[in-house]
Amino acid sequence: MLGQRWLRGMLKKEGHEALYQRLRLRYALEGLSEHQTKEYIQHHLKLAGCKGKLFNDEAIKLIFIASEGILREINNICYECLLVGVSRKAVLITEDIVNWVVDQRELS
Repeated sequence: MLGQRWLRGMLKKEGHEALYQRLRLRYALEGLSEHQTKEYIQHHLKLAGCKGKLFNDEAIKLIFIASEGILREINNICYECLLVGVSRKAVLITEDIVNWVVDQRELS
């Protein structure tokens, strides 16, 4: 649970102040930069055996914005984009696919 921003935010809300004040160690994980996000995605695709470009630059930028550079969110969004891409028989994951995935995540 260490470093989870959502937990820190929840504990700061009314009714949890006493618990938040008793925490001895507070640590927040910062997200990756946009450049680091691009490198992270490309690195993982390379590890998976992908030799070509699978996400266009605008798609990666939108993934960064939606994930705030948080690794787990980057992974989840990319995974969902790949599933949608396969279902649409897309050769390249574009901003249209990322926008659709992000919109669906917000509706859930």
